[in-house]
Amino acid sequence: MKKLWIIILIVIELYSLDIYTASSNGDYFSLVLKAQNRCNFKLSPIETRGSLDNIKRLISSEKPSYAIVQGDVLEFFKKLSDIKSRKKIRFIKKLENYAEAIYAIKNKKDRLFKDITLLDENYKKLKIIKDISVGTFGSGSSITGYNILTSLELNPYIRYTAKDDALDALLNKDIFLIIYVAKFDKKNNNIASWIDNILQKYKNYLELIEINPKNLSFYKEKVKYGKNTLILIPTFFISTDSNITKNMEIYKCLNY
Repeated sequence: MKKLWIIILIVIELYSLDIYTASSNGDYFSLVLKAQNRCNFKLSPIETRGSLDNIKRLISSEKPSYAIVQGDVLEFFKKLSDIKSRKKIRFIKKLENYAEAIYAIKNKKDRLFKDITLLDENYKKLKIIKDISVGTFGSGSSITGYNILTSLELNPYIRYTAKDDALDALLNKDIFLIIYVAKFDKKNNNIASWIDNILQKYKNYLELIEINPKNLSFYKEKVKYGKNTLILIPTFFISTDSNITKNMEIYKCLNY
């Protein structure tokens, strides 16, 4: 058995294993880079548009492929895809040591919405409504935002915008809210670095608010952060490789 493991590791070391992540400045990309130090083989993060793009690339690839995806995007794919596409994914395992949260950021200087501390179905009752940014189309954040805003009948106000452009729009009061999915450190109760940075830099302008999605059972896990309650989303490593041993080795590297 020991010889078998040695042979497997030698074979794996001969080539790089590409893993679909998201943007090169995102958390998944960084996760793979850091995992390289824990592995007996090379992992190469591949920049993509996000979780949905990762799944599309995975199932369209002719060779065994690997990806990191948001749990809600994976569920979205399962519900809308055909059996043939679903069966192409041979390995699915939750990253136990990595979690993400849904962050909703508003401009507290915007007088139109100064009293809103919760995004729920009451938002559509306001006389003046602005768009809500959910990230670039195809990203994990965009799917999460679409799910939540559709449940609240707010999908007409979805705006697909990159996070930095969305931040500019929010500071200029062109939009009401940014919905953004990113890492949450459950062990140390720390929010994602980009969220923390902008909240610190624009502390007189920006604040987090809570989200209450309607009739969406997937978004039930929550965590307290300061005065807010954040919704948590699990993250998964998925693969089209039938080699379970190799999949587990990659998973162990990522699950640090």
